[in-house]
Amino acid sequence: MSANNEILIKKIRKKWRVVHNDMDCGELKRIGEFDNLEEAIDKAHEFTKMCNENGYGIEYGLRIIR
Repeated sequence: MSANNEILIKKIRKKWRVVHNDMDCGELKRIGEFDNLEEAIDKAHEFTKMCNENGYGIEYGLRIIR
């Protein structure tokens, strides 16, 4: 079965927003907002690790939009 999802990091004004994008239903679940890209990537990695530990992965990886 396909997870059909990704982690999206997008710069909005001066913050970096991290969301889980479920492409099957179009749902965007906000993970957090951070002051810099490094913190956002760290949180995305932490979320991905948690997903993997719970038996489902992030199929399409990480996408960053500036």
